[in-house]
Amino acid sequence: MAEFIDEEGRWNASLSAGEATRSLTLYRIREPLNLRGEFLQLLRRLLEENDHYIAGDILKALTSPEGEDMMDLAFFLLVIVFEDAAAKAFGSPHTFLFGEMEDGTVSLMASSDREMTEDRFFKILGVVIERPDLVKTLLIAYAS
Repeated sequence: MAEFIDEEGRWNASLSAGEATRSLTLYRIREPLNLRGEFLQLLRRLLEENDHYIAGDILKALTSPEGEDMMDLAFFLLVIVFEDAAAKAFGSPHTFLFGEMEDGTVSLMASSDREMTEDRFFKILGVVIERPDLVKTLLIAYAS
């Protein structure tokens, strides 16, 4: 079985909100994982229903593993911080990079966890969707 993560392919992102700035390294997914188009609508619904799920235009820099500036394309980060019980099961925090494709699908492009697997990603996403009470904070960071 091929590895899910390509540790050599590193995306670099910078988030900035007010005085706070954070740089992140994310590891490329070997084969971008396509999610159904409904994923974006689901995220919007979750944002409306959960006060601790927030979105903001705080993505200030994004560079591909090849060194290209990707800020003009449709990318966003999903930053997940779990409550204690879920953090023990899955670790915390997790950051995922997604790209919105021209056909409307959303693809997982990178993860902050170099040991991420496809199965673990879907389990984490399942908690975010089905058990928001186990999520301390969810942040969707996008470029303005």
